[in-house]
Amino acid sequence: MNSNDPLAQLRDIHLPPEIGLWPIALGWWIVLAVIIIAAVGVIVFFLNKRRGGNHYRQQALSLLDVSWHQYQASGDARQHLAELTRILRRTAITAYPHYPIQSLSGKCWLRFLDACDDRSNSEFSNGAGQAIATLPYQESINQDLKPLHQCVKMWIINHRNKVPTSIILRIFSDANISFIPNDSSMVAATTQHATRELRHHA
Repeated sequence: MNSNDPLAQLRDIHLPPEIGLWPIALGWWIVLAVIIIAAVGVIVFFLNKRRGGNHYRQQALSLLDVSWHQYQASGDARQHLAELTRILRRTAITAYPHYPIQSLSGKCWLRFLDACDDRSNSEFSNGAGQAIATLPYQESINQDLKPLHQCVKMWIINHRNKVPTSIILRIFSDANISFIPNDSSMVAATTQHATRELRHHA
């Protein structure tokens, strides 16, 4: 080795070790925690929203069960019929607050119930559900209310969250019931329905 060479006295350059992915720096732990908390919050929000959106169905079914047990114990068909009517009407009003459902009666009420049924059947217009509109006016009730009870129960379980507005407007029009829709989709559907009616009568 040449002692007179100044460069010979220098040591080799040693690079620092590479920075590994673990352990994670404190800042990344904080970011990860925020993301997890936000995700959990969103999941909880939507679960509560869904549960709250169907809570009225559970309440209606509970009331229906209570009325059925009372009917089985007392045999008071008229009282159970009154409860069926009340529970069904309250459920419909809760599910579709934009419509003046309290004004519907007779065949138009039955058509409305069928239109809202997700099973797309005519159980109220042509099946056991007809009794909800006819039995209250009879002096005595001699028939078994189990088919009607089951019909009401299945409607509470299966009715749609949204119903085609054009169908609903036609039903209310046939019932000679007018109302002012209070959301944009219903306003649009009302305008289209009115236009068709004008063309029809022109």
